[in-house]
Amino acid sequence: MRLIRRLNRGHLITAAWFAGAALIEWANPLPLALELGAIAAIAGLIVVILSVTASVVLLLNQHLSERYPRVLLLEVRKLGPWTRPLLGQALAVVFIITAGIFEPARSTGLAALVLLVMVLVQIGENFNRLLDLFDASKLTTLIGDEWVKQFDRRGATAANLESASDPLLSLAESGAIANDPTVVRAALESLATLVGIYVQRNLTGTWGDSALQQTLNRISDLPARTAGLAVTVLPSVADGIGTIGLATAGRSSPFASDSDDVTPRLMRMLRDIAVATANHPN
Repeated sequence: MRLIRRLNRGHLITAAWFAGAALIEWANPLPLALELGAIAAIAGLIVVILSVTASVVLLLNQHLSERYPRVLLLEVRKLGPWTRPLLGQALAVVFIITAGIFEPARSTGLAALVLLVMVLVQIGENFNRLLDLFDASKLTTLIGDEWVKQFDRRGATAANLESASDPLLSLAESGAIANDPTVVRAALESLATLVGIYVQRNLTGTWGDSALQQTLNRISDLPARTAGLAVTVLPSVADGIGTIGLATAGRSSPFASDSDDVTPRLMRMLRDIAVATANHPN
């Protein structure tokens, strides 16, 4: 049952393609013999596509490992955007070669063509998504959207908020160091969305919450990290902090100390950014 729940729409579609090919092979509507070389040629086309896909995946992993902290690489691997196309292509090759050896008929060729179409459809659906992972802003949006889904499935718990904060804040820090305000803004806006969901579902107030405090500790480092860099990054940090403030609005306590409550800490961060901007050499 757990495996069935983890199957998504893409896996079910892939299974349907294979079921169609197996049905053609079993029914054998075209029993005339077919040269094994023709069937092998179709399998060879899929092998070429498989090698190209695998090369892109390897390049992507190298790119992520060289540019970002390990936590982000692990996060992308959990998303597994390349799992379905790679697995589908490998299984298609095995199916076609096996069927061709045992029954090299035209029905086998037709089943092989069905699987070739499946592979091409999967490439059309997933290849652009793989290439998007090379773009830091699109990668940020993808991770943020995925964690919103995780909050719906697994609950907006403190542990999930801390797990989601790590890759998003790593992206924000990398964007700040790379002088990319778009990435910084996207990462903090995604984090603000998750903080808003967390606050709405779990808290009557924002004071003294350990998960929020740990997240704020990481965010408070951003002004210091960006202070010596281009001034164009600082407004993006300020925008992101303001968005987080809106997500937690109305949940502060008049009795909480400034060190425990979210709003005073966010205000101090904005003050630090204003000072850093005013003192910036550029």
